[in-house]
Amino acid sequence: MLEVLEVPRPSAGPRQVVVEVVTAALNPGEIGIWEGIFANIWPATFPEGQGNDFSGVVAEVGPKVAGFAAGQAVYRAKLAARG
Repeated sequence: MLEVLEVPRPSAGPRQVVVEVVTAALNPGEIGIWEGIFANIWPATFPEGQGNDFSGVVAEVGPKVAGFAAGQAVYRAKLAARG
């Protein structure tokens, strides 16, 4: 069962950005992992980090981060399986 929860906003560490997520999704591969279809090659213990695909806006940038700025639109899509 998936739940949507409100959590306290984290602070960015030195090499991190905080993203205000606008949209999030489960991709077909994650659904297969959740259903156990890939258990022999991708064993999962839950919570496993489902919903890794998202888009949003950078809310905070750590002091050692380059290439991102507050207010910048960003997205993340997990494109490769772990091997």
